[in-house]
Amino acid sequence: MGFLTVGKFGTAKRNIPFKQYLLLVGFFWTSSVANNYAFDFNISMPLHMIFRAGSLIANMAMGVWILKKRYAPLKYLAIFMISVGICICTIQSSGDVKAPRETHEDAAEEARLQFIDWLWWCLGIAILTFALFVSARLGIFQESLYSEHGKHPWEALFYTHLLPLVFWLPTAPNLMNHMKLATETPVVEVLGVVLPRQVLWLALYVMTQGFLLILGNVTLHQCGVCFDN
Repeated sequence: MGFLTVGKFGTAKRNIPFKQYLLLVGFFWTSSVANNYAFDFNISMPLHMIFRAGSLIANMAMGVWILKKRYAPLKYLAIFMISVGICICTIQSSGDVKAPRETHEDAAEEARLQFIDWLWWCLGIAILTFALFVSARLGIFQESLYSEHGKHPWEALFYTHLLPLVFWLPTAPNLMNHMKLATETPVVEVLGVVLPRQVLWLALYVMTQGFLLILGNVTLHQCGVCFDN
């Protein structure tokens, strides 16, 4: 649909250069893959969610470094307190690293395996940290992009959803495997339709995200019209 309404069958001139969209999607793809890949390194879901709150720290750091921004002392204090909380949670979690494996009968071997699990956990923390800063860089890049070329919500919506399909192709086997796992979950009946539970959640997620994206872009477009007037 976007190819027809936005791309005009490939004849419409882009307001933002194609290369810039590639960079934008590249930042997004890298951040998304890193955040999801961290689960393979003994990172628990609660720690993952708490660690993601560190985006405030990353955004401030990147803002100071790249945009040369300066913030009020109270904001620095708030970020420092959040950082301390995340560090405490992370350190506390380091003592309870659980890998998806069976406990070894030999105590010495089990201790060695636990140390290896902890090293993998440290790598997972490094991946999450990397993802935080990539995500912050994405926000800054997007801000500078729209400042230079203006806001074009429908065009951005089209290209930022079309191009990731190409980026995700290398991970197709992994996606297919998880889709297979989703179809094997217990079935539920909704409005007379029987679906695997995870497939239902996925469908609801896609529909709500699509609705919010369209609503957000329509609102952004209307605000832009108001500002222009």
